[in-house]
Parts: sequence; C-alpha cells; structure tokens
Amino acid sequence: MTKHVPSSARSPQQELPGLLVWTLTAATLFAASWVLVALPVDAALRLVPDAERQLLEAFAVYVRPGAIGALDLIAELAQGVVLALILAPFRGVVLRRAHPFWVLFGVYFGLVALGSVEPLPGSLEGWFYTRTSLAGHALIVAAAALHGAVMAWALPRALAWLGVSGRRETGRAHKAIPGRPAGWGRIARFTLLHAVTYLAMGLVFFTLQDYSEAFATQQQFLHFRPLDDPWVAAAIPAQIPRGMLLAWFVAPFVPGLIRRRRGGMLLFVLLFGATALGSASIVPGLLGATPTELTLRTLLVGIPEVATQMLVFSLAFVAWESRQARRSEAKASRRSRDDGRRRIPRP
Repeated sequence: MTKHVPSSARSPQQELPGLLVWTLTAATLFAASWVLVALPVDAALRLVPDAERQLLEAFAVYVRPGAIGALDLIAELAQGVVLALILAPFRGVVLRRAHPFWVLFGVYFGLVALGSVEPLPGSLEGWFYTRTSLAGHALIVAAAALHGAVMAWALPRALAWLGVSGRRETGRAHKAIPGRPAGWGRIARFTLLHAVTYLAMGLVFFTLQDYSEAFATQQQFLHFRPLDDPWVAAAIPAQIPRGMLLAWFVAPFVPGLIRRRRGGMLLFVLLFGATALGSASIVPGLLGATPTELTLRTLLVGIPEVATQMLVFSLAFVAWESRQARRSEAKASRRSRDDGRRRIPRP
C-alpha cells in the first residue's frame, strides 16, 4: 500500500527570484562570462591576418582593440541588465522547466547571438550583410556558444545558491507548463509570418528611408557589403531557415504566451529585446565601448523597421496560435463528449 506523503513533508519549494536579485545575478554573470570568453578569443585572433582582426575589432562582439578596460566591463554589465529585464517576465517559464539550461542557452546564444537582427559576425544576418570571412564567423559563433552555455549553466545554480531558484530542493521541476508542444505546424506558421513580415516591412522602409545614403556615409555600415551585392539579396530567402531557428528558440515561451493577456506584446518584448536591444552592438555602442559609437540618431536607420516588423509579427503570430489552440480544445471537447455517449449503455 502506498503511503501518502503530506505536503509539509515534501521538499520545500524555493521562491522565484525578485526582480532586483534576478537582474543583478544575471547581469553580473553575463559580464563575468563575457570576459571569460573574450580573453581566449583575443588570443586566438593573433593567428589570423591583421585585416580580419581589424574587421572583427570594428564590430567588437568579443574582440576589442587593446586590453579589456573598465568601460568594457560597464558596457557588458549594462547589456546583461537589459537582457535580464527582458527575461524577467519569463522567470517562471525558464526556471521551472525540467531543463532550464536549454531554455537559457536558446536565449543567450540562439536569440542574442545567432538570431541577432543586428548584422554582426557570428549572426545569420551578419553572414549576408558584413564582409566577415567564414573563419571570423566560425570563431564568433564558437565564442557565443560558449558564452551562452556558461550563462545557461551558471544562472540557475547561482539562484539556487541564493535560495530563489523557483524549484524544489531535490532539483525536480514543477508540472510542465500547459500548452501544446511545439510541432512542425507551429514552426511553419512562425516561419511563414516571419518571412512575410520581414519582406513587407523591408520594402516599406526601403521606400521611406534612404538606406543607400546611410550605407555610404554612416560609420556603422563601413564594413557592410553594398546593397546591390548578391549576398545582401540572398538575405531575404535566408529568412526561411532563420525563421525556423527563431521558432525553435522561442518554442518554450509560446504555450504560456497564447494564454496570457497581451501575449503578443510579451512576445514582441522577448524578440525585439533579445535580438535587437540586447544584441552585442546596441548597448556597448551607445556607451562608447566599441570603435563604432552609436547614437540615438544613427539608430533611426534600421531599428524602426525592425521594431515594426517584430510588433506586427508578434501580434499576428500569437493571435494565430491562440485561434489554433481554441480549435484544438474544441475538437478535444467534442471527442470527449462523443466517447462519453458511446460508453452509456443503451436500455
């Protein structure tokens, strides 16, 4: 006979971290792990040609001219704060899953680095828009993967040490977050909407803004390919595989979003925050930690298009998925009623 274990005898559940603890812990670990990754990357770059090193230093993802200084640490700490605040509404989704490592790795590597909408070395967009070589991209991808893995491993453990991991002390996760698992149908809908809105907003803003002049005159586009380069044109069909990867990385968050009020806005915060505002160029560039200093004026080229595209996409995708979920629930309810009628014995 199985004994009933009273709730008071079970392993105590830790609380979710408060906003301040979450932000300080995540930001500190982000800056520390960035230094941990940047040092060996800097050493590895001594083996590449000077021209390639100068190109990677200009983008300053993990490579900065000279030694790492106080401004670099402040910039990475600030970027870590931005990313922590973006993830703050999703603390329960991240920490109470059976494998929080993969959710965090998907954010810090998948969205922030590989899926960055800012064309940088190591990102899919950077592959088409920048002059970075294959070796340069490979080096930054490896560094970003290591950075993401360190963050995904260290953050849950640091929060558990502080007693705010949101999990039971045995390490067992809570009941899975409700919602249908991500399937190929959801990935296909995500990819289709992403590609359509990317193309539509690109055409609209190419008409409204003079990208040709910006590419020719602004320092931030100095190491970009010309707009008439075939590689730049290839970035449009490349949104299909990029959309599939983004769909995979955000999959853990979708079931909760389609059941929350303003879920579309929350998806926008996650996507725009992680792939744009939290990218390796925006915050460090605004603080002057990179060779290419950014200003709010220079960000008016590109960022409005990105924000509009992601807002339209997020609202449309969550609305579509919510409709799909309601249809599935209605179908399951009808099937349950039909099964119940069949079990009733006839007189």
